[in-house]
This record gives sequence, C-alpha cells and structure tokens, in this order.
Amino acid sequence: MKLLKAILNGFIFTLVWAFNHKEDEEYVDQIIDIFKKEKHNVHLVELNCDLSERLTRNKHPNRLKHKPSKRDIEASEKRLLHHNSIYRLTSNEGEFSDKSILKINNTHLSPIEVSERIIAHYTLKTKA
Repeated sequence: MKLLKAILNGFIFTLVWAFNHKEDEEYVDQIIDIFKKEKHNVHLVELNCDLSERLTRNKHPNRLKHKPSKRDIEASEKRLLHHNSIYRLTSNEGEFSDKSILKINNTHLSPIEVSERIIAHYTLKTKA
C-alpha cells in the first residue's frame, strides 16, 4: 500500500453491488476499510441507467473488445436480464446512513459528463 501512496493521486474501481444481498455490503465495507486504514478518502458513486440502455451498451464494440464474456451477445444479454430480475442494483434512498453515496442516472449522460459531476460533487482535484 505504501507504493500506491507514492505513485497514485487516486484510484477508481468498479463493481456490481446487489443491494438485496448483505454479503455484497460486507464485501464493499471490507474494501472501504482497506483504504481507510491507509488514510485514503473513499467516495462511493452509484451509477445506474435504464434497462434498454444497459442492453444497448452491452453490445457496444468497445465492451465486446475488452470483455470476452460479452462476446456471446445472446448469452450475455440473457445473463444481464436474469441478474436484473433477481438482484436489486439500485440502492434505496437513505438505505446506507453510514455511507455517502452519490447517485447518478447516466442513461443520457456521456462518460465525461458523469466524471464532471463526480469531480464537482466531491470537489476533487484534476490534473490540467
């Protein structure tokens, strides 16, 4: 972890959180604890978008190029729809009073617009 402090100004990672599964919250808490023990700030951002947009993005050429599991489009779409039916992928308002979660519906936003909202909300510094 000391090496990370010397090299990185920040670190971003993503995961899918099934909010209706306590184990997922426990896993997220474990990750947060790792960084907080090293005195890092942790900012949570919950991105969501309409199912139709998720299905469209699931077939985007860049996603297919970088995620082999998406290349069998029929199987990938079936998996996405199944997961959508059994997991709650959006938190309820006030559900995690111990966590500050910025919620953004990015259905009609570009990645740059989303990143600008995150930077502004958390008053993060960016390299010019």
